[in-house]
Amino acid sequence: MLWVEKGFKGKKPCTTCRATDTGVKAFNEYVDALKDYLSLQDRR
Repeated sequence: MLWVEKGFKGKKPCTTCRATDTGVKAFNEYVDALKDYLSLQDRR
């Protein structure tokens, strides 16, 4: 999940995006699942 804030710095638009704690957790779970999958492929 992402947190997005839109605003201005002077007269220029500025958008800031950050990963939420939930998003970081989901991404880490995804990376762990990929590692598990790849380790299974190495065993073949």
